[in-house]
Amino acid sequence: MKKSCFFIGHRDSSWELYPLVKAEIINHIENYGVTEFIVGKYGAFDSICTSALSRIKQDYPHIKLYLLLPYLNQVSHDDIPTGFDGSIYPEGLENTPLRFAILKANKYAVDFCSYLIAHCHCNASNTAGLITYAKTRKSREIHITLI
Repeated sequence: MKKSCFFIGHRDSSWELYPLVKAEIINHIENYGVTEFIVGKYGAFDSICTSALSRIKQDYPHIKLYLLLPYLNQVSHDDIPTGFDGSIYPEGLENTPLRFAILKANKYAVDFCSYLIAHCHCNASNTAGLITYAKTRKSREIHITLI
């Protein structure tokens, strides 16, 4: 069974997090056997994670990087940036109002994955809400790493 990890963080996260994110991704590969990583593309934390994963894939070519797409108009191979192995568009998202699409896509990814790497510096945020959701979900356990 493939092990998947999702990333959640703030759009204004500092690039000073890069070495911590990179080290944690390597830890997840080497110690937890994670081979699939899912990341969005709407903010600094997503960019930090994507950059780290692109570099790490050079040393761990077996890992896969997938782009989480919250909007139906993005579902095309032409829209997938270089370095990604594919994309994920959650089923049923096409009926979701646009302002809730990212939230619902993120919740889908948390439900799908067994691992979550998160950075949260504001308790009154969608990131904090998703971390709380991950901690309390009953369907299955998720390993959460806070950076």
